Amino acid sequence: MHLGSPFILPLSNPTLIFSVVLLVILFSPLLLSRLRVPPLVGLVLAGMCLGPFGFNVLSNDDSFRLFGNVGLLYILFVAGISFDLNDIPKNRLKGGVFAALSFLGAMVLGVFTGIYFLNLSFLTSALLASMYASHTLVAYPIVNRFGLSGRRSVKIAVVGSLITVTLSLIVLTLVADRFSTSHTDVSWLQAALRMVIFAVIVLWVFPKIAHSFFKRFEDSVLQYIFVLSLVFFGAFFAQVAGLQGVVGAFMVGVALNRLVPKISPLMNRLEFVGSALFIPFFLISMGMAINFRAITHGFDALLAALVMVSVAICTKWVAAWLTQKTFSMRRNERLMLFGLSNGQAGATLVSMMIGYSIVLPDGTHLLPDSIMVGAVIMILILGTLSNFMTEKASRDMLSSKRSADDITSEIKKRERILFTVANPNTLDQLVELALALKTPKNKEDLYALNVITDADEAKKAQGELLLQQAAKVASVADQWVERITRYDVNVASGILYSAKEYAISDVVIGLHQKVKMRDSLYGLMTEMLLKGVSCSLYIYKSTQPLQLCKRLIVILPAKAELEVGFGRSFEHVCHIARKQSAHLVVYAIHDTRNALTHLKRMHQGVSIEFVLYYEVNEIDFSPNVIMDDDLQVFFAARPTAISYHVDFETLITKTAQSTSQGNLLVVFPEQYEKQENSGERFSTLNQPHYKFERLRRSEKWMLIQLKREWNRVAKHLHKK
Repeated sequence: MHLGSPFILPLSNPTLIFSVVLLVILFSPLLLSRLRVPPLVGLVLAGMCLGPFGFNVLSNDDSFRLFGNVGLLYILFVAGISFDLNDIPKNRLKGGVFAALSFLGAMVLGVFTGIYFLNLSFLTSALLASMYASHTLVAYPIVNRFGLSGRRSVKIAVVGSLITVTLSLIVLTLVADRFSTSHTDVSWLQAALRMVIFAVIVLWVFPKIAHSFFKRFEDSVLQYIFVLSLVFFGAFFAQVAGLQGVVGAFMVGVALNRLVPKISPLMNRLEFVGSALFIPFFLISMGMAINFRAITHGFDALLAALVMVSVAICTKWVAAWLTQKTFSMRRNERLMLFGLSNGQAGATLVSMMIGYSIVLPDGTHLLPDSIMVGAVIMILILGTLSNFMTEKASRDMLSSKRSADDITSEIKKRERILFTVANPNTLDQLVELALALKTPKNKEDLYALNVITDADEAKKAQGELLLQQAAKVASVADQWVERITRYDVNVASGILYSAKEYAISDVVIGLHQKVKMRDSLYGLMTEMLLKGVSCSLYIYKSTQPLQLCKRLIVILPAKAELEVGFGRSFEHVCHIARKQSAHLVVYAIHDTRNALTHLKRMHQGVSIEFVLYYEVNEIDFSPNVIMDDDLQVFFAARPTAISYHVDFETLITKTAQSTSQGNLLVVFPEQYEKQENSGERFSTLNQPHYKFERLRRSEKWMLIQLKREWNRVAKHLHKK
């Protein structure tokens, strides 16, 4: 075999094919996420480009069909096991009404437009309409991020999604059965008997067996193999009962829903393997089967996309509006229903794949190429719209929910402050700040943490000395310090899990010292910590003792009062002002100032002055305004927070780079904890190299890589 043969298109070397697929799975989300393209759609588009109708890099052979079929079943199984069935009893009426309005409206309008606008047959139109009718909660992570998963409208959308997905799969089964080669004319009684037996096996026998297995075997790998075997047996039994295999996989997911905790090693493995391998293979193989050149053969594909998007949006909006009027819901709840129900992914992709695989007697597909291309465009547009509308509804709900009473109720939570002792040069300043933040009536100890990342005895001894020094400094203020020494893979991981174990409410650390120009303001460790901890984080840069600060300049971003931990963090800043007898100058917009008026009355003994601004660039930090004895306090926000703004982060960076203007304190208020990341550990494998971080943040990182490779090749050729 000569050197060039493995690179003849389409690729035939199995190792090279698998490598290319893995690269596609890796890089397509990174590239398309900047364009706000959903990852599912990105993999389908990648398959279209690399498939026979694109650049012909990969051929849709038996291996892709096998993995694609596994992913087809897996995507419905994950959908079934991810639903929260606890929402059904309390919301079955409202969720049922919303599902009925959404499903029936989409079916009626979808069949009508399919027949009279797209010139499709009745069965094809019915299958197309079932794709509109289903919901996929692609925007649910946004709801979790804002801590609104317990809201009434969200629970209604979850129940409605479960019902519509089930009904859509039933329609898919009925349509596919009409074209099945193994279709036999059996009586309705026999068909019903098969389905009842199938339902008993999957919904009653399988949970009994699974409960017994999980009780006997605790190994998560064995549990994963067991669950996977149940999925495929369930799909097989569904086919025996005359149903589609995807129905069986979905029902197995629903049956095992209560037996697999949402936060567990088993659930983590189920989601990881599916998201990393099976489901991407299915999406890529699906994209390879789509002839996107149909978009150049006329206006059929564009007309199909227009009709599909219009029908899906109209029916979902009408269903959300009628549900709002029926149950006297608020406007932002209607917006939430509309946003969550607009997403199309799991059931829609399954219907597309099965519909396209059905070949009619005349050699055409049940779903023609124009419909497949239109469906991809529909999923792309609806996914983007779903994310946008859900985030807008979430922000509206938070804005209407938060009030002065909500803010003041937060400060009654238990207070535990932890500070790190990594740097002996900043130790005294961090202890001083922790003492100033502490509520006077709070009897809790302070917590000093020393994280050891290796087995070096010298570092351990140095850490013990730092802990003793911290306790000595705090004892001057008659404050006891509980000393913690922790071995961990890195400092961020040590702080994260110490905060969880000791129920820490506030973490105090020093500001990262930039060594190289490529370093960020906070440093990689702090950035990892911000992603992992949900408690308040105080980042301190000291140029002089805290007791010399006679004025606190507090800069608040827009909507800072809507953050979960804002009340507690602002009270801590008031403690500093009270203990130092300092004047408090607060820069805020009009709405934030109004929300803080109540806090101004509540904290007696603190002199507060408000300075209004409308744009961040209006804030003047010239030497005439900021004195050397000022403490500048910035209330920053994590990138996913409601008060995050790029211009405000730029202002913090510019201020931190100035060493001549007093002390600096950056406050990140408490956030809702991200349940989906609660089990993730900050291991060395999760620490990206700084060069990769630099490339990933750049908008043209791929061009940079290509340019470097081209220069290397050109230099090599020039030498020859």
